[in-house]
Amino acid sequence: MAKQTISNNLFSKTAKEEKETKVKSSPLSVYLTTEEKEKLAGIAKDLGESTHAVMQFAMREFLRRYEAGEYEIKTERVTKKTIKPV
Repeated sequence: MAKQTISNNLFSKTAKEEKETKVKSSPLSVYLTTEEKEKLAGIAKDLGESTHAVMQFAMREFLRRYEAGEYEIKTERVTKKTIKPV
């Protein structure tokens, strides 16, 4: 039986692994009133979580429920006409 040689790098990968696809995320700003911020901070404190984590959970839960058809949201388009001097 012939001897097998060991490559220089014992820890090199033997087969190419597929790269994991990472989901890219980016920040999104939301204006909240002082009262809303205080309520959010209170919820976060009660849960022992950061306000950031609570907002992420709330957004994901809303998206899940919206996609499941649990919300009936009615919208109304309003157009404004203005009079301009000639």
